[in-house]
Amino acid sequence: MDSEETDIEHFMYLRSGTIDGLHRRGQPGMRYPTVQLSLIAVLALCSGCAKQPQRENDGQYGLGANWADPHMMAVKSSPPPANATIKRSSSNATLAYEHTLTVDTDESVVPSAVKHVSTLCTNDRKNNCEVLATSVSKGEYGSGNVRLRINPAGVDAIIAAAAAEGTISRRETTAEDLSDAITDTDTRMKMLTTYRDRLQALESQSKSNIDALIKVTSELASVQSDIERATGESETQRQRVNTEIVQVGFDPHRRQAFWRPIREALESFASSLSAGIASAIVGVAFLLPWLVIAVPAFVLACVVWRRTRSR
Repeated sequence: MDSEETDIEHFMYLRSGTIDGLHRRGQPGMRYPTVQLSLIAVLALCSGCAKQPQRENDGQYGLGANWADPHMMAVKSSPPPANATIKRSSSNATLAYEHTLTVDTDESVVPSAVKHVSTLCTNDRKNNCEVLATSVSKGEYGSGNVRLRINPAGVDAIIAAAAAEGTISRRETTAEDLSDAITDTDTRMKMLTTYRDRLQALESQSKSNIDALIKVTSELASVQSDIERATGESETQRQRVNTEIVQVGFDPHRRQAFWRPIREALESFASSLSAGIASAIVGVAFLLPWLVIAVPAFVLACVVWRRTRSR
């Protein structure tokens, strides 16, 4: 019994060093061989409980891979025509694309344009389009924005619908490389799954030892929670890669009516007048103390000057 509890404690200690090492992989001072040795120690410790399965895909999820943070890679940054198409790379399925579009349009068209694009996205169930955010602002800096997520096949239709509301002044497409993040998450899930299987094997052998069973059950629940969290991260990353983000902005500033600046100036006349009066009052308040000193000093200077001339 004592040796069984010792094995469990060693197993749990090595797990914390192995799994946590993956979370700190990008920190300075960490070395991948440490993670490898910890994993080997865990597998060797559990070899008496169950036959050690053969590790697969070491080349695909090798611990010596490059774990740099995901970086942004610009694909296209010029205002192309509305029907321009950015082709996805068939050799790299880990790029997350995002399209940014600015459309110059009339101020009166902005609300209807935002509604049109949003409705078009909502009705496009074939391409799983989802509206993430919409906004319409009025006033001196009025504008409209639509942010949505859609399958690659439906991107051109959305962009064409937005372009029909005015003139495209800017179009940009960027791709974020998520290969390192996806590989890291997949590797962590493999290690957590292997660790869970070992714990389940220990759990079946610890039924006669209540203390050991409690420790294994507690650790098993913690590992299962980590697996569910990693699964959620993996699904989010895959969704980001399999779909594309489209950000459409409607800008009416270049198409303002001739009388609009005059109308806005007249509308703000009362507030501007009150602000000017308030500033004048503040200025007088600052000058009054100086006048109390300056006026007597000026009179004294005149008296002295006259006496000096009379002599």
